[in-house]
Amino acid sequence: MGAARRLFGDPAKTDEWYVADSDSEDIAAATREDGREAEHEEEDDPLCPPIPFSAAEERQYFRPWRSALVVKVLGRSTSCTSISKRLNSIWAKAGGIQVRSAKKGYFLVRFTSGIDYERALTGGPWMMGENYLMVHMWDRHFNPYEHEISSTLVWARLLEIPIHFFHPEAVMKIGRRIGKPIRVDPATRTGAQSYYARVCVQVDLTKPLLSHFRIDGKKYFIQFEGLERIYLQCGKYETYGSCQCSKPAEPMEDETVVTPKETEAPQPEKIYGEWMIAKRKPRNEKPTSPNQSRVAPSSPAK
Repeated sequence: MGAARRLFGDPAKTDEWYVADSDSEDIAAATREDGREAEHEEEDDPLCPPIPFSAAEERQYFRPWRSALVVKVLGRSTSCTSISKRLNSIWAKAGGIQVRSAKKGYFLVRFTSGIDYERALTGGPWMMGENYLMVHMWDRHFNPYEHEISSTLVWARLLEIPIHFFHPEAVMKIGRRIGKPIRVDPATRTGAQSYYARVCVQVDLTKPLLSHFRIDGKKYFIQFEGLERIYLQCGKYETYGSCQCSKPAEPMEDETVVTPKETEAPQPEKIYGEWMIAKRKPRNEKPTSPNQSRVAPSSPAK
Protein backbone atom coordinates (compact mmCIF):
# COMPACT_ATOMS: atom_id res chain seq x y z
CA MET A 1 0.00 0.00 0.00
CA GLY A 2 1.22 3.50 -0.78
CA ALA A 3 1.68 6.36 1.62
CA ALA A 4 -1.21 7.15 3.88
CA ARG A 5 -2.23 10.30 5.69
CA ARG A 6 -4.55 10.93 8.59
CA LEU A 7 -7.28 13.51 8.91
CA PHE A 8 -10.01 14.41 11.32
CA GLY A 9 -13.11 12.31 10.66
CA ASP A 10 -15.33 14.50 12.83
CA PRO A 11 -14.49 18.19 13.39
CA ALA A 12 -16.10 17.94 16.81
CA LYS A 13 -13.67 15.28 17.98
CA THR A 14 -9.90 15.00 18.15
CA ASP A 15 -9.74 11.42 16.90
CA GLU A 16 -7.79 10.94 13.71
CA TRP A 17 -9.07 8.37 11.24
CA TYR A 18 -6.97 6.44 8.79
CA VAL A 19 -7.44 7.44 5.14
CA ALA A 20 -5.49 5.75 2.36
CA ASP A 21 -4.12 7.98 -0.36
CA SER A 22 -5.86 7.26 -3.65
CA ASP A 23 -6.34 9.30 -6.78
CA SER A 24 -9.17 7.17 -8.14
CA GLU A 25 -11.98 9.04 -6.40
CA ASP A 26 -10.39 12.42 -7.19
CA ILE A 27 -10.07 11.50 -10.85
CA ALA A 28 -13.66 10.25 -10.93
CA ALA A 29 -14.88 13.47 -9.35
CA ALA A 30 -12.88 15.59 -11.78
CA THR A 31 -14.28 13.59 -14.69
CA ARG A 32 -17.80 14.21 -13.47
CA GLU A 33 -17.02 17.90 -13.12
CA ASP A 34 -15.66 18.08 -16.67
CA GLY A 35 -18.73 16.27 -17.95
CA ARG A 36 -21.07 18.67 -16.26
CA GLU A 37 -19.84 21.52 -18.41
CA ALA A 38 -21.27 19.80 -21.49
CA GLU A 39 -24.50 18.76 -19.80
CA HIS A 40 -27.62 20.82 -19.48
CA GLU A 41 -28.42 21.98 -16.00
CA GLU A 42 -31.33 20.23 -14.34
CA GLU A 43 -34.55 22.14 -14.44
CA ASP A 44 -35.50 23.57 -11.11
CA ASP A 45 -38.51 21.96 -9.47
CA PRO A 46 -39.79 23.74 -6.36
CA LEU A 47 -41.45 20.53 -5.18
CA CYS A 48 -38.29 18.45 -5.61
CA PRO A 49 -35.36 20.81 -6.22
CA PRO A 50 -32.02 19.45 -7.48
CA ILE A 51 -29.09 20.03 -5.11
CA PRO A 52 -25.87 20.28 -7.12
CA PHE A 53 -22.47 19.53 -5.58
CA SER A 54 -19.19 20.42 -7.19
CA ALA A 55 -16.42 17.87 -7.60
CA ALA A 56 -14.40 19.69 -4.94
CA GLU A 57 -17.30 19.46 -2.51
CA GLU A 58 -17.75 15.76 -3.20
CA ARG A 59 -14.05 15.10 -2.60
CA GLN A 60 -14.27 16.89 0.71
CA TYR A 61 -17.34 14.95 1.84
CA PHE A 62 -16.40 11.43 0.83
CA ARG A 63 -12.70 11.59 1.68
CA PRO A 64 -13.14 10.79 5.43
CA TRP A 65 -15.02 7.63 4.44
CA ARG A 66 -12.65 6.44 1.73
CA SER A 67 -11.12 3.80 4.00
CA ALA A 68 -14.28 2.78 5.83
CA LEU A 69 -15.63 -0.77 5.61
CA VAL A 70 -19.23 -1.87 5.21
CA VAL A 71 -20.02 -4.86 7.43
CA LYS A 72 -23.07 -7.09 7.76
CA VAL A 73 -23.68 -10.27 9.74
CA LEU A 74 -24.87 -12.95 7.33
CA GLY A 75 -28.08 -14.71 8.30
CA ARG A 76 -28.94 -12.85 11.51
CA SER A 77 -29.60 -9.41 12.93
CA THR A 78 -27.48 -7.83 15.64
CA SER A 79 -27.19 -4.59 17.56
CA CYS A 80 -24.54 -1.95 17.02
CA THR A 81 -23.35 -2.53 20.58
CA SER A 82 -22.88 -6.27 20.05
CA ILE A 83 -21.05 -6.02 16.74
CA SER A 84 -18.92 -3.13 18.02
CA LYS A 85 -17.77 -5.29 20.92
CA ARG A 86 -16.96 -8.17 18.58
CA LEU A 87 -15.12 -6.05 16.01
CA ASN A 88 -13.08 -4.31 18.69
CA SER A 89 -11.94 -7.70 19.97
CA ILE A 90 -10.83 -9.02 16.57
CA TRP A 91 -9.84 -5.90 14.61
CA ALA A 92 -8.65 -3.17 16.99
CA LYS A 93 -5.10 -4.42 17.47
CA ALA A 94 -2.85 -1.52 16.43
CA GLY A 95 -5.38 1.27 16.94
CA GLY A 96 -9.03 2.01 17.54
CA ILE A 97 -12.18 1.57 15.48
CA GLN A 98 -15.55 3.28 15.30
CA VAL A 99 -18.72 1.38 14.39
CA ARG A 100 -21.88 3.12 13.19
CA SER A 101 -25.22 1.62 12.23
CA ALA A 102 -26.17 2.17 8.59
CA LYS A 103 -29.64 0.55 8.87
CA LYS A 104 -30.90 -2.61 7.13
CA GLY A 105 -28.38 -4.67 9.11
CA TYR A 106 -25.33 -2.82 7.75
CA PHE A 107 -22.61 -1.14 9.79
CA LEU A 108 -19.87 1.32 8.82
CA VAL A 109 -16.48 0.78 10.42
CA ARG A 110 -13.64 3.30 10.50
CA PHE A 111 -10.08 2.73 11.68
CA THR A 112 -7.30 4.79 13.24
CA SER A 113 -4.73 2.26 12.00
CA GLY A 114 -4.01 1.34 8.40
CA ILE A 115 -2.63 -2.00 9.60
CA ASP A 116 -5.94 -2.87 11.24
CA TYR A 117 -7.85 -1.73 8.16
CA GLU A 118 -5.85 -3.93 5.79
CA ARG A 119 -6.11 -6.92 8.12
CA ALA A 120 -9.90 -6.52 8.46
CA LEU A 121 -10.32 -6.19 4.70
CA THR A 122 -8.09 -9.06 3.61
CA GLY A 123 -7.72 -11.34 6.63
CA GLY A 124 -11.17 -13.00 6.63
CA PRO A 125 -13.36 -14.92 6.72
CA TRP A 126 -14.46 -13.30 9.99
CA MET A 127 -17.16 -14.75 12.18
CA MET A 128 -19.60 -13.46 14.78
CA GLY A 129 -20.60 -16.55 16.66
CA GLU A 130 -21.44 -19.06 13.95
CA ASN A 131 -22.27 -16.44 11.31
CA TYR A 132 -20.00 -14.90 8.70
CA LEU A 133 -19.23 -11.20 8.68
CA MET A 134 -19.64 -9.81 5.17
CA VAL A 135 -16.89 -7.20 4.77
CA HIS A 136 -16.62 -4.81 1.81
CA MET A 137 -14.96 -1.52 0.99
CA TRP A 138 -17.22 1.50 1.26
CA ASP A 139 -17.97 3.51 -1.87
CA ARG A 140 -19.93 6.72 -2.31
CA HIS A 141 -22.79 4.93 -4.07
CA PHE A 142 -23.54 2.64 -1.13
CA ASN A 143 -27.12 2.98 0.10
CA PRO A 144 -28.45 0.24 2.41
CA TYR A 145 -32.00 0.90 1.17
CA GLU A 146 -31.09 0.45 -2.49
CA HIS A 147 -28.10 -1.90 -2.57
CA GLU A 148 -27.48 -5.40 -1.31
CA ILE A 149 -24.04 -6.80 -0.62
CA SER A 150 -24.29 -10.37 -1.82
CA SER A 151 -20.74 -11.76 -1.87
CA THR A 152 -18.80 -13.05 1.10
CA LEU A 153 -15.75 -15.07 2.02
CA VAL A 154 -16.50 -18.64 3.10
CA TRP A 155 -14.56 -21.81 3.82
CA ALA A 156 -15.25 -24.60 1.34
CA ARG A 157 -14.33 -28.23 1.96
CA LEU A 158 -13.32 -30.46 -0.93
CA LEU A 159 -14.46 -33.80 0.41
CA GLU A 160 -12.18 -36.83 0.16
CA ILE A 161 -10.10 -35.70 -2.78
CA PRO A 162 -6.89 -37.74 -3.25
CA ILE A 163 -4.07 -36.63 -0.98
CA HIS A 164 -1.84 -35.54 -3.86
CA PHE A 165 -4.44 -32.91 -4.78
CA PHE A 166 -3.96 -31.26 -1.38
CA HIS A 167 -1.15 -29.32 -3.06
CA PRO A 168 -2.00 -25.59 -2.64
CA GLU A 169 -1.91 -24.95 -6.38
CA ALA A 170 -4.33 -27.80 -7.03
CA VAL A 171 -6.68 -26.65 -4.27
CA MET A 172 -6.64 -23.07 -5.57
CA LYS A 173 -7.38 -24.34 -9.09
CA ILE A 174 -10.45 -26.17 -7.83
CA GLY A 175 -11.39 -23.11 -5.78
CA ARG A 176 -11.55 -21.00 -8.93
CA ARG A 177 -14.56 -23.04 -10.07
CA ILE A 178 -16.31 -22.38 -6.74
CA GLY A 179 -15.66 -18.64 -6.61
CA LYS A 180 -12.67 -16.38 -6.19
CA PRO A 181 -10.05 -18.34 -4.21
CA ILE A 182 -8.29 -16.38 -1.46
CA ARG A 183 -6.13 -18.82 0.48
CA VAL A 184 -5.64 -22.47 1.40
CA ASP A 185 -6.12 -23.59 4.99
CA PRO A 186 -2.79 -24.25 6.82
CA ALA A 187 -3.97 -27.73 7.86
CA THR A 188 -4.43 -28.55 4.18
CA ARG A 189 -0.97 -27.26 3.33
CA THR A 190 0.69 -29.32 6.07
CA GLY A 191 -1.45 -32.43 5.67
CA ALA A 192 -2.56 -32.25 9.31
CA GLN A 193 -5.88 -33.82 8.31
CA SER A 194 -6.75 -35.74 5.18
CA TYR A 195 -10.55 -36.07 5.14
CA TYR A 196 -10.96 -32.91 3.09
CA ALA A 197 -9.00 -29.99 1.67
CA ARG A 198 -10.12 -26.56 2.85
CA VAL A 199 -10.02 -23.37 0.79
CA CYS A 200 -11.27 -19.84 1.46
CA VAL A 201 -13.27 -18.50 -1.49
CA GLN A 202 -15.37 -15.44 -2.21
CA VAL A 203 -18.79 -16.53 -3.44
CA ASP A 204 -21.76 -14.67 -4.88
CA LEU A 205 -24.78 -15.72 -2.83
CA THR A 206 -27.22 -14.62 -5.52
CA LYS A 207 -26.03 -17.52 -7.67
CA PRO A 208 -26.33 -21.28 -7.04
CA LEU A 209 -23.37 -22.65 -5.10
CA LEU A 210 -21.23 -25.28 -6.78
CA SER A 211 -21.93 -28.61 -5.09
CA HIS A 212 -19.52 -31.03 -6.79
CA PHE A 213 -16.85 -31.40 -9.45
CA ARG A 214 -15.01 -34.17 -11.30
CA ILE A 215 -11.37 -35.19 -11.51
CA ASP A 216 -10.49 -37.95 -13.98
CA GLY A 217 -14.18 -38.76 -14.32
CA LYS A 218 -14.75 -39.25 -10.59
CA LYS A 219 -17.18 -37.02 -8.71
CA TYR A 220 -16.13 -35.17 -5.56
CA PHE A 221 -18.40 -33.12 -3.33
CA ILE A 222 -18.12 -29.62 -1.89
CA GLN A 223 -19.22 -28.58 1.58
CA PHE A 224 -19.61 -25.03 2.92
CA GLU A 225 -18.95 -23.93 6.49
CA GLY A 226 -21.31 -21.41 8.06
CA LEU A 227 -23.90 -21.48 5.25
CA GLU A 228 -26.72 -23.38 6.87
CA ARG A 229 -29.65 -21.96 4.94
CA ILE A 230 -29.04 -23.37 1.48
CA TYR A 231 -32.01 -24.29 -0.69
CA LEU A 232 -31.34 -27.88 -1.67
CA GLN A 233 -33.58 -27.58 -4.73
CA CYS A 234 -31.56 -24.79 -6.36
CA GLY A 235 -28.33 -24.38 -4.40
CA LYS A 236 -28.95 -20.73 -3.49
CA TYR A 237 -28.54 -19.19 -0.06
CA GLU A 238 -31.86 -18.37 1.61
CA THR A 239 -31.35 -14.63 2.08
CA TYR A 240 -30.48 -14.02 -1.57
CA GLY A 241 -32.22 -16.88 -3.35
CA SER A 242 -35.09 -15.91 -5.62
CA CYS A 243 -36.39 -19.41 -6.29
CA GLN A 244 -39.76 -20.64 -5.10
CA CYS A 245 -38.36 -23.61 -3.18
CA SER A 246 -40.38 -24.75 -0.19
CA LYS A 247 -37.66 -24.05 2.38
CA PRO A 248 -33.90 -24.24 2.80
CA ALA A 249 -32.13 -27.06 4.57
CA GLU A 250 -32.34 -26.99 8.35
CA PRO A 251 -29.11 -26.46 10.34
CA MET A 252 -27.44 -29.63 11.55
CA GLU A 253 -25.66 -30.53 14.72
CA ASP A 254 -22.09 -31.63 14.06
CA GLU A 255 -19.27 -29.39 12.95
CA THR A 256 -16.79 -32.06 12.06
CA VAL A 257 -16.73 -33.60 8.63
CA VAL A 258 -20.22 -33.83 7.22
CA THR A 259 -21.33 -36.15 4.48
CA PRO A 260 -24.51 -38.20 4.31
CA LYS A 261 -24.45 -41.86 5.15
CA GLU A 262 -24.54 -44.29 2.28
CA THR A 263 -28.19 -45.04 3.05
CA GLU A 264 -28.94 -41.31 2.75
CA ALA A 265 -26.90 -40.73 -0.38
CA PRO A 266 -28.55 -38.60 -3.05
CA GLN A 267 -29.55 -40.07 -6.35
CA PRO A 268 -26.95 -39.58 -9.10
CA GLU A 269 -29.12 -36.98 -10.83
CA LYS A 270 -29.47 -34.91 -7.65
CA ILE A 271 -27.38 -31.75 -8.01
CA TYR A 272 -27.72 -30.33 -4.48
CA GLY A 273 -27.96 -32.07 -1.14
CA GLU A 274 -27.30 -31.91 2.60
CA TRP A 275 -23.66 -32.79 2.01
CA MET A 276 -23.19 -29.11 1.07
CA ILE A 277 -23.78 -27.97 4.66
CA ALA A 278 -21.05 -28.39 7.28
CA LYS A 279 -22.66 -29.59 10.48
CA ARG A 280 -22.04 -27.97 13.83
CA LYS A 281 -20.52 -29.96 16.64
CA PRO A 282 -22.78 -30.18 19.74
CA ARG A 283 -21.43 -27.97 22.51
CA ASN A 284 -21.58 -30.74 25.10
CA GLU A 285 -19.69 -33.19 22.92
CA LYS A 286 -16.11 -33.78 24.02
CA PRO A 287 -13.45 -33.36 21.35
CA THR A 288 -11.97 -36.53 19.95
CA SER A 289 -8.54 -37.31 21.32
CA PRO A 290 -5.78 -37.56 18.73
CA ASN A 291 -5.07 -41.03 20.08
CA GLN A 292 -8.64 -42.20 19.58
CA SER A 293 -9.43 -43.86 16.31
CA ARG A 294 -11.68 -41.97 13.94
CA VAL A 295 -13.61 -43.39 11.06
CA ALA A 296 -13.53 -41.30 7.93
CA PRO A 297 -17.05 -40.22 6.93
CA SER A 298 -18.57 -41.55 3.79
CA SER A 299 -19.23 -39.35 0.78
CA PRO A 300 -22.45 -39.16 -1.19
CA ALA A 301 -22.87 -41.79 -3.83
CA LYS A 302 -20.88 -40.97 -6.93
